[in-house]
Amino acid sequence: MKCGFRVFKDTLKNSYILEFKYFKKDAIDTGLGKKTVKNDEIVGQVFEIKTPFVELLFEKMVDLIHNFKAKAMTSIIDGGDRVTFRTVVEDEVWTLNVHVPRGNAQKMSDLCKTIMKDATNDNLNEENYMKILEKFNFKPSGR
Repeated sequence: MKCGFRVFKDTLKNSYILEFKYFKKDAIDTGLGKKTVKNDEIVGQVFEIKTPFVELLFEKMVDLIHNFKAKAMTSIIDGGDRVTFRTVVEDEVWTLNVHVPRGNAQKMSDLCKTIMKDATNDNLNEENYMKILEKFNFKPSGR
């Protein structure tokens, strides 16, 4: 499923919002005994979230993107997950695209997937995510 979320500040309420969006999949009968899947509608949900979670998620995302080191693969990868991590640092947009994440990218990808699954079920658990994020250390040793 193609999906994602973003976090932004609602300046009117002075609070943070997590906006989750995904493509709704509709099965269409072609009349020939076949069904095709059409991704035509974007569905979204909005959650107000707390500042400590936002700050920790931002810190860890910056650390992941800034310190990411790609390692050579010995085989060709066909298929698999593709993830994009993105954050704004001062006046720059930092982006990291990873095909078949492993290591630290896999850890962050798994957390983001958990957040999106929970958002689908209308059940975010910020305290749980913070416990997971606190265990992440994406900085190289010696820093």
